[in-house]
Amino acid sequence: MILVGGATRLTDLGLSITEWKPVTGAIPPLDDAAWQQEFEKYQKIPEYSQINAHMDLEDFKGIYWWEWIHRFLGRLIGVVFFVPFVILLLRSEVPGRLIWRCAGLLGLGALQGGIGWWMVSSGLDKRVDVAPERLMIHLGMALIILVLTLWTACEALAGQGRGRGAPQGWRVATSMIFGVIILQCLLGALVAGNDAGTVYNDWPLMNGHIAPYVDWSKGIGFVFFHDQGMVQFMHRIVAYIALIGITAYAIIVAQKCMDDEIRLISTSVATLVWVQGILGVATLVSGAQIGFGLMHQFVAVCLIILATLLMWKVARADRDFRLR
Repeated sequence: MILVGGATRLTDLGLSITEWKPVTGAIPPLDDAAWQQEFEKYQKIPEYSQINAHMDLEDFKGIYWWEWIHRFLGRLIGVVFFVPFVILLLRSEVPGRLIWRCAGLLGLGALQGGIGWWMVSSGLDKRVDVAPERLMIHLGMALIILVLTLWTACEALAGQGRGRGAPQGWRVATSMIFGVIILQCLLGALVAGNDAGTVYNDWPLMNGHIAPYVDWSKGIGFVFFHDQGMVQFMHRIVAYIALIGITAYAIIVAQKCMDDEIRLISTSVATLVWVQGILGVATLVSGAQIGFGLMHQFVAVCLIILATLLMWKVARADRDFRLR
């Protein structure tokens, strides 16, 4: 679902459906008259008049189906989650400690649908694409749902925890690793939302300079959320911090931790961070070529998954870390 959403943004295919109908919207146009009606609605927004005025009905169907699939996947996830949850509840097979977690996840899924429309609506009036900050919030909620779903799955699989967990320092350090990866993903959404990967396509400098030129007269909010150079610069800096910090963390874990699974996951996270860095540079110097962009996002999601597993394992660790 996250990858389809990313592809929708990277290919500018997310504004073809101009209305939000949570229930009836699951049914696509079924005849020529219905298709023509949807096309006429699309012709009223700026994206059509300023970018896609060359489109005919057949071209419109191509972008419509992509966005419809993205929304349909959201509805399908809700059904796939809701039906088994209700059945298991009726059979009293959900542990009490997980009932409200699962119900909360269901609620977050419904909220995400609303956030998705809030994001799309920002591109239907004066803009030709969605607002970058709303795109960031939409991706952020998707990542929250992913993380909480995975954490709940681990809790369901392993049962009630009985250990004290790793020492506080290790839990804090692991949470910081997780946090910097989440932050980098959110900055990546700002880069995509501002098409910031299409500027300053040299590396390691930015048009021959360490930092880009920034017009601060436009305001701090504009600069940090909408200035292409600054957005890309922040994404680069956090990437360097992640590379150094996560590599150091993995080296120390290899020396201090006696749990083979924790060592393996931390090494995998560190390795994948370097792969992600290489993909990031490749995406940049290629001018945000779609293939590199999608691989970059795929690895980001894999990193989120591994970082979540690592944080959960450390929270459940018991006497697995050497004190000296």
